[in-house]
Amino acid sequence: MNELIAPAQEPTLATALYVAADLTAWETDRPDCFARDVTIDGVAFRLLDPEYYAWLRHRMTLAKEMHVAGKMPGDVFERLRHAFNEVHSQALARFGERDLLRALERLRPKNYEAPKVFDCGQLTGPTERPGHFTRAVLPHALAQVDDLRDKALALGWSHESLYRTQGRFAFPCGQDYGLVCFIGERCRVGAVTFEYIEIFHDGRAEPLRFYNPERFAAHALRVSGR
Repeated sequence: MNELIAPAQEPTLATALYVAADLTAWETDRPDCFARDVTIDGVAFRLLDPEYYAWLRHRMTLAKEMHVAGKMPGDVFERLRHAFNEVHSQALARFGERDLLRALERLRPKNYEAPKVFDCGQLTGPTERPGHFTRAVLPHALAQVDDLRDKALALGWSHESLYRTQGRFAFPCGQDYGLVCFIGERCRVGAVTFEYIEIFHDGRAEPLRFYNPERFAAHALRVSGR
């Protein structure tokens, strides 16, 4: 693992790649809507950059040593190796060999802060920018917002109003958090209008309304009952 090999396929560079410590990855075409670290279904993902790539490569080297020593099953190592090769190809195409080699030289694994899981039910603390907070989201919340995205955008909603997970104040205060942050584990989305999107909770007959911030900027509460 001492050489950087050119990627077999070019990724879509207009997107950003988020990777977990176990090398699970997902891609987004609106990275401005997400924090550097995002928690999905209890798994912490971090936006891939040269420094994070170097740390993941270090972990892969340790995994190889464990495999050679008989401390990691072959199928587990092969799964990790395949996943890392995909991340490696993406990193090379996005950042270039020189930046990745520089990051590898500078990496101090013991000093690197790994991605941390944020509790979906609590304030998740300041991010790297003072005064900003981030909110963890659930996979089914992302899936529901993805399903209604095209209709909502056509009605005048912005990507930020649907997907943004950062705010200047602790959730749910302020006007910054997107729809995806308000869809809980037992919620489903109802009607989508230019004014609001309905959110149904189990055990509640009447939906809550998430108002379009572009049209209702003066609302103090983003989600209110009928």
